Amino acid sequence: MLLVWGQPRSWEMVLWALGRRRRFRVVENSMLPTFRDGDEVLVAVGEKRPFSPGDIVIAQHPLKAMKLIKRVDKVLADGRLFLLGDNPAESSDSRAFGPVAPQLIIGRVTGKF
Repeated sequence: MLLVWGQPRSWEMVLWALGRRRRFRVVENSMLPTFRDGDEVLVAVGEKRPFSPGDIVIAQHPLKAMKLIKRVDKVLADGRLFLLGDNPAESSDSRAFGPVAPQLIIGRVTGKF
């Protein structure tokens, strides 16, 4: 079953089946309590809507060959995003590597399986 912030949403599954959503697996616990290691999320890739504080995104790590799931804390005037994990004790985020260019954002998380 798919949950979108606690609510079942079958249309998100339809969008996934149509290729409008991508599925990612959460690794580690940097987003506890929202997401835990092993959770799967759906991501809207290629949306044109601007990012806002509170959005959860999948991003390419700016320094390593890995993907991140983080919450947008701030959008800077130059468009870069300050990303934070919900679990600061276990999160490598913008406090360590700085703001992230919007080109490194893969998409916005829309739901959880």
